Amino acid sequence: VAPTAPAPAEAAAPAESAAPQRGGTLRMAVPDDIQLLDPNLVITTADTLVQFAVYDRLARNGEGEPGDPIYPELAESWELNEDATVQTFHLRQGVTFSHGTPFTARDVEFTLQRLMDPASGSTLAAVLSAIQDIELVDDATIRLHFSAPNVALAYSLAESGAAIIPHDRTVEQLLTEPAGTGPFILGEHTPGERIVLRRNEAYRDAERPYVDELYLFPLAEPAAQVAALTSGTVDLVYQITQESLPMLESATTTQVYEHVRGSYPLLVMNVTAKPFDDLRVRQAFKHAVDRVALHAALMQGRGAVGNDQPIVPNSRFWADVPALAYDVDKAKQLLAEAGYADGLEVTLVTADIGGPRLNDVAVAVQEMLKAAGVNLTVDKVTPDSFWAEQYMQAPFFV
Repeated sequence: VAPTAPAPAEAAAPAESAAPQRGGTLRMAVPDDIQLLDPNLVITTADTLVQFAVYDRLARNGEGEPGDPIYPELAESWELNEDATVQTFHLRQGVTFSHGTPFTARDVEFTLQRLMDPASGSTLAAVLSAIQDIELVDDATIRLHFSAPNVALAYSLAESGAAIIPHDRTVEQLLTEPAGTGPFILGEHTPGERIVLRRNEAYRDAERPYVDELYLFPLAEPAAQVAALTSGTVDLVYQITQESLPMLESATTTQVYEHVRGSYPLLVMNVTAKPFDDLRVRQAFKHAVDRVALHAALMQGRGAVGNDQPIVPNSRFWADVPALAYDVDKAKQLLAEAGYADGLEVTLVTADIGGPRLNDVAVAVQEMLKAAGVNLTVDKVTPDSFWAEQYMQAPFFV
């Protein structure tokens, strides 16, 4: 289905120092559709983008900035006591949710209590377990008491799953009628076709957002995304694949810029499921993968070789820790010690989910593991099936 949305007015490309242009529609191709509108349990790329558009967090990340800074969002400021066991957040006043309820410390308390409940399914539950007590000082102040010194919690509260939800709405309501304090409200959603986000006229920053509407078009195939971009049907593509670069570089309507960021192919092992509950198996898989060869073949000189830490070199938390060395004999030895001397059968689930050459990585790893005695079956499923049935459920997935 070809994306359909109002075309933006023609205008000359502004200089970088020019003032932002207001009004109009921004059209963006995304690799998947909305799976879940619960802002604390985002799954797909579309879920995440909608959640960032509709909701705010206490803090926000300085994406791509040196030092990985965080900035105030719904919290104007915060401070720790001397031994880092109490953190006080001072909240913005005069902010309202899109359904009209004023934002207060009660909403922060409500959100944190929900995220801290293991039954909620939030990935932040373990991190927030450091909170021993939540103290409502007044409507604009909330104080968190920790069970031990903690200097990193504000970073967790800037993550996508930490969206602040209103205390007077049920989760069931949020699944159908999102109500946040963010710059946009959800206008309409036609599954498989488009997601429309409209400017929140009650947003706390009267000058923003600059555009009136944001259209997201689910286009799973990279070729379809690039075709929509080069034809002018969309203005943005969420993530460009390696295969798309030649077409974009040769097109007269696009120009390619490169920037180091934190995207990487990720192969996830469930450490509570066989065979990955055995550390030796996990180490064997890592020894069997030639990362340098993968980088050379698949990335063609772009990017860098990863080393099993989900942190990019421009982050203050990055450490120069070497990955396990490529050593097939060591991999075989570890598998034998784990009881798999005669080989191992494993399935890796993959899909077109917008990552950097994930399917190619899966096939390359399949060949490399074969040398260590692992018979890896690559099961490629549709994005919808991946998010609904495989993500965080399959023992081994991309």
